[in-house]
Amino acid sequence: MGHVGYINKFSKLAFS
Repeated sequence: MGHVGYINKFSKLAFS
């Protein structure tokens, strides 16, 4: 599952 990094990055941008 290589979507973890994508979600982690997206989360950081969304919850920044």
